[in-house]
Amino acid sequence: MKTSYAPSLTKIMSGSFAASLRFGIISSVATALCSLTPSHATTLLTDSFLNPNAPASGAEMNDNLANRQTGSLATVGYSSSTLNTGGAGTSGFAYLNEGSNLEILSDVGTFAKVWTTTGFSTSAQTTISVDLWPTVTQSSGSGSASLLVGGGLANTQANDGVLWAGGAANAITVTLYGTGTLTIRDQSLFDGADGEYIYWGAGAFTNNGFKNLKIVTSAFASGSQSMSFYLDDTAVLSNYTRAAGFTSDNYIGFQAYRNTGATQSAFDNLSVTVVPEPSSLALLGLGGLALAARRRR
Repeated sequence: MKTSYAPSLTKIMSGSFAASLRFGIISSVATALCSLTPSHATTLLTDSFLNPNAPASGAEMNDNLANRQTGSLATVGYSSSTLNTGGAGTSGFAYLNEGSNLEILSDVGTFAKVWTTTGFSTSAQTTISVDLWPTVTQSSGSGSASLLVGGGLANTQANDGVLWAGGAANAITVTLYGTGTLTIRDQSLFDGADGEYIYWGAGAFTNNGFKNLKIVTSAFASGSQSMSFYLDDTAVLSNYTRAAGFTSDNYIGFQAYRNTGATQSAFDNLSVTVVPEPSSLALLGLGGLALAARRRR
């Protein structure tokens, strides 16, 4: 007689075996939910820099904030201590141009920066994205456009227009030069001997026009974090780990430098989003499965 060691159908559907089976099914489905359910990003701020004024007229950099911004933190203004915000015709200015971009025109041979008047602090994965158009290469020189994230308000105001540690503390500064070079600086590593440079890439781009810059960080707060950097959706530096973290009041800044003969830098389409982890929908699915299992016992 052939002996079968397979459990009977009745045993499978009842008793402790059934409980184990149900738990296994719940675990499998929960895993599937976590892997298949996307984590929905929460928008903290987007800014289109929309200029409703007539073409070529320009507008003050904080004009029309309510209509050009979205997100849970909107509206967020901008400030600068090195620029005259009165518009074209003044010495050094930032304004919304006819293309609905934020333009920064610093005085020749100087830095100028505009920063948000609201700080950011998140404990989840945060993506900061902006389009930059650095001053174009000309025979007499070129300039640069920078995105600076994580500077505290006190040192941002006191040292406005400075790329290095004195004006940025633990900030990260990403700079696009009109010559096509891309650099990334971790200001917490500043040592007076260029120790803050964590990436330097010549020939990162060869054509004029807007370039999308994206920073993805595991958290936008104090403490250790992992960061990845993208130019036009191509990774240039991935999983960079820094122990210093940011400050408790992280500000976002745009910075321009102009050599003789170079034009102004432009910025557009700022976006700050957070992806909560784990997915709330997956957690709800797991909770529902667990409740169903308990009712069947």
